[in-house]
Amino acid sequence: MPTLADQVKSYEKAGFSTEEISAWTKNKAKELSEAGFSTQEIAKDLGYKEVNLKPIRAAWETIINLGRKEHEKVYSELEALVNSVKVTEVKKSDKHNKYYLSVKEHLEGDGITRFHFNSIKKTFEQWKQTKPNMFKKEK
Repeated sequence: MPTLADQVKSYEKAGFSTEEISAWTKNKAKELSEAGFSTQEIAKDLGYKEVNLKPIRAAWETIINLGRKEHEKVYSELEALVNSVKVTEVKKSDKHNKYYLSVKEHLEGDGITRFHFNSIKKTFEQWKQTKPNMFKKEK
């Protein structure tokens, strides 16, 4: 018995249009599915080859691990910035205190993006220059 792929080739040789072949293939796949054949069995009969996903998964795992390392580095740097603040001094300024609490909340809660990290870092660096008394002395 010819495979679905063989039948498609014979329809192509006979001059059927792509639309007609596509419609026939969809109907045939539906019939086979309703008869209990799996999607993988139907795809194999249509000539589709199973894709080896191992290299793709390995590549994504590498990307995820790089992202995780970068994430941990960013958070440890941000934690150091937050911990370098003298809370009693920051509380003296409502504006600074609100910002500090917001940063701390994001750090402990839903997290931050790289953009926000850069913005926070820049703000803390500006504070260190303009309000050095708000920071603990570096050892």
